[in-house]
Amino acid sequence: MKVHALVVIAGLLLGTTSTSAQLVQGQAKASSIAEALPEVWRFIQKLTEDVNTGAIRSTEELTKRCREFYMPKRMAEIDRILPGWTHMASFEDGKTLWHVNEAMAALLQLDEYRSMTPQQQTVQQWIVLLHDVAKEPADGRDHRHCFRSAAQAGRIMPRLGYPVTVAYASEFQDWFSLTNTATRFDETQKMQVQDNRTLPQILGGVRRIFAEPTRTAVSAIALHQSITSLAAWPVKAPLTGDEIKASIDKDVFAALLVLTLADTGGWNLFDRSTLDSMYKETREVFGKLPRSFTR
Repeated sequence: MKVHALVVIAGLLLGTTSTSAQLVQGQAKASSIAEALPEVWRFIQKLTEDVNTGAIRSTEELTKRCREFYMPKRMAEIDRILPGWTHMASFEDGKTLWHVNEAMAALLQLDEYRSMTPQQQTVQQWIVLLHDVAKEPADGRDHRHCFRSAAQAGRIMPRLGYPVTVAYASEFQDWFSLTNTATRFDETQKMQVQDNRTLPQILGGVRRIFAEPTRTAVSAIALHQSITSLAAWPVKAPLTGDEIKASIDKDVFAALLVLTLADTGGWNLFDRSTLDSMYKETREVFGKLPRSFTR
């Protein structure tokens, strides 16, 4: 799969996916990160610029810069806008917080992201910023956090003006409870993983209670560890081909591809040869999915 073909597909993020649910009237204007968290956005932009110019040359240097910025007062301010942010950062000496910032820097460099319209970019920024918001890593990993992060994103984004349907008021709490607790113990792997048996209910609820682009954003976050995009790092609860067909439409495909690339960049940003190889592999995997929207 050629990069330029996937760049075109990424532009489909905010397509016209239909929904039978009625949009809530009088929805507030959706906020960008720049509007909701202006200091954070300026920091991410500066971080990205310094990575690009070589002023920051390693994950250690990026982490040091993050430690200096994310002081307790600022963390509390962010947590008021993004509930769960401080909790996310409390594990493993802030490892997930540093990763999210590195992933944001990776995002802003991606051709797929740069090809999007400003509105599409705004949505993708929130997807990457929130994709690990409920992560609670132990020994560096948490294989149940994707559904839980989607639940939190579904709570946060409407507060930022992202559209919901009339079903939101009556159905959100039950959907949140289901999505936030959809885990199971895998006897073979001896670990907690996301419970894919609940995925039809989770995504069905997403379609009923969220309008676009909220639906796409929450769906992409829920699915971001459901496809093995790198053979060296297989996901622990992969979707089957039939589940992929049922779960991923063209809008979710575009958002999920860009999120997956940025997530990979968030762990390998300063190893360019490895990163380029991983990006290539990820694009090829997405190009061969049962519903890739690239053929």
